[in-house]
Amino acid sequence: MFQLKVAVALALVFGVAGGVLYLQLDEAFRQTARERLEQRLSVARRSLGQARQLEDHALVARAEHVAATPGIAAALARPIEAYVAEDGSLPSADEYRYQIHRLMNDELRTWKTRFAAVADGKAAADGLRDLRTAAPDFLAVVDAEGIGVAQAADPAWFGVQGANVAAEQPALKPALGRATASMDVWTMKDAPMEVAVAPIRQGEKTLGAVIVGYRMTFAAARRGKSLVDTEVAWFVGPRVSQSSSLDPDREVALQKVVADQKLHTVEGDPGVLELTVAGHRFLARLGQASGYQTAREVGYIALLDLDAALTEARQPLVLIPLVCGLGFVLALALVLFFFQRFLKPFGALEAGILDIIHGNHEHWFDLKGKSLPAVMSHNLNIMVCHLTGRPLPDDEEPGAHG
Repeated sequence: MFQLKVAVALALVFGVAGGVLYLQLDEAFRQTARERLEQRLSVARRSLGQARQLEDHALVARAEHVAATPGIAAALARPIEAYVAEDGSLPSADEYRYQIHRLMNDELRTWKTRFAAVADGKAAADGLRDLRTAAPDFLAVVDAEGIGVAQAADPAWFGVQGANVAAEQPALKPALGRATASMDVWTMKDAPMEVAVAPIRQGEKTLGAVIVGYRMTFAAARRGKSLVDTEVAWFVGPRVSQSSSLDPDREVALQKVVADQKLHTVEGDPGVLELTVAGHRFLARLGQASGYQTAREVGYIALLDLDAALTEARQPLVLIPLVCGLGFVLALALVLFFFQRFLKPFGALEAGILDIIHGNHEHWFDLKGKSLPAVMSHNLNIMVCHLTGRPLPDDEEPGAHG
């Protein structure tokens, strides 16, 4: 019965202690995991903003490099008189545009080949250094009015009817009026595209511009993820244009969160946000990409899976029941062991008392020392001496009962 009571008492002690420890550590682990995610997101937000600026500068430099090609400026500057017919007549405006278009196609064909060689690693990237290695998705030349002259991907692209870029992208006109290259985000064929517009100059005159563009696809977001080790999504307005996630359901869910919570309209830094995307809780930080003429609500979201982080952080907690169980078993074994050692001399006293009761008045208790059983042994010897008339233990000769 005693052993059962000890076991129950120890079980209660270890159970309560283990429960309190579990709750305390669980809260501490959760808080630590959350703080680590927030720190990572803070670094990611800053790094993504800097990376976007670097990419923008690199893309502008790439467009400027193309615009500085002598053959491109020479083609645009070629006078209509250079195409005088044998009878001395000048070509029509459409025919003149076509002749310029043919010259520019040759120039862009050269650039298209060079971009492909750089992307394949077969040529040096001198003057074309960029964080991305792929060839541009859009490489075109427009004249001073914003009318298409030639496009690398479409040899038939030119003219007012089929290539009036200024009408499709109103921000092109202000860009042509500046003497320096600029960045923008356009929607082309229902897809957002980063574009750099670099003026083609001849002296003080702007002849036209080179437009270099890259579609905003998941590849850029994957580059961002590899840089900051978080999930990354870019948005243009309420539309998520690129995400590092390869899970389409998660992208759709993130799209809905951005639209429903109007995250694209948030100005400044709202701090750490907790978002629920496809059934998972995420911590997120927003950042804005400014300086675009056309798309004013361009930004990015850095996300980290809060549920996954908490699950990982709480894994050591499974050791607490195991440790408490082992501690309970060890404590119970030690208690019972020492309790048995404590009871053993009392068992000898009990056996001696029974021996005396059964008539052996010569029995002598030999326990020595200052412990409780030894004191009781001495007192029992005195009692026997009084009952039998023998001398008290202190009066006997040494060795009389040895």
